Amino acid sequence: MKHSMDGSTFNGLRTIAIGFITYHPPAALLERITLAVEAGFKVYLFDNSPEDARFKGLLGDLPLGSIEYSCHGRNVGLGQALAKLCQQAYEDKFEAMLYFDQDTGFSGVTLDYIERFWQDCPSYRRTFSAVVFNATQNRSPIVLPKASSFPVEEVVLAINSGSLYFLDNLFTLNWHNAHYHVDGVDYEFCLRSRHAGLKIGLCTRTPGFDHESEQGNTEVRWFGHRTVTRRYSWPRVADALGSGLKLILTAIKLREFRFVLVLGRVTLGYCFYQIAAWVLPGVKDSADPTTKSMEH
Repeated sequence: MKHSMDGSTFNGLRTIAIGFITYHPPAALLERITLAVEAGFKVYLFDNSPEDARFKGLLGDLPLGSIEYSCHGRNVGLGQALAKLCQQAYEDKFEAMLYFDQDTGFSGVTLDYIERFWQDCPSYRRTFSAVVFNATQNRSPIVLPKASSFPVEEVVLAINSGSLYFLDNLFTLNWHNAHYHVDGVDYEFCLRSRHAGLKIGLCTRTPGFDHESEQGNTEVRWFGHRTVTRRYSWPRVADALGSGLKLILTAIKLREFRFVLVLGRVTLGYCFYQIAAWVLPGVKDSADPTTKSMEH
């Protein structure tokens, strides 16, 4: 199934869809979903905590048809949920879906900037599986950069939140891997993209994007290094390390040696800062209910 490449809208909606996966979501998420709907975006939402009817009830106040809600009656994790969201948007004839974690902040300017990238830079659609947007080099919540200001660089690894997925290419990849529950979903997707000859892009100057405020991170200094981190449970750390090792072995088998080097360095860094999080005082635990995010 191929879609038109002319950037036309669908039934008066924006040209891209937006997806969320929820798990006992924070109140701020409803405000962001409302913002997206009022701006004309079709929203696809997968609920990984369907036993909590509170949030689903609040969605009923939004315009009929603006949200496509789905769940499997239980927590199925990120891999299966992301695959479902992308498939739904694809079947509804969208060519791209922008995904945000439930604790990632954004503004209307953020959405306008990313959609404008989609419209103004069609060449990425054929060779990239995703372009990930964040604000690591731009903290402005107001200023919308010029139309030509899309500094996209090719990267080996990128996270899910802020990803603009090119759905025709995800179809060829058979979507995200449902066998990865939380850790490794994003990196496994990057590995399969790379092996299939598709690229991952990163744009670090996205206005209004905030992936830090609701994370519950703590700034730490250890052996002269400064970073922000949070303390994960030992089972979660073990799962992350297990997923990392599995991906490294898979990449070796596929002879994707640059991926091995990059993920190996990232995994060592994760170990280093988790040790710091457990050793140093004052670091918040990720289970803190005031900062709870996608801890499935």
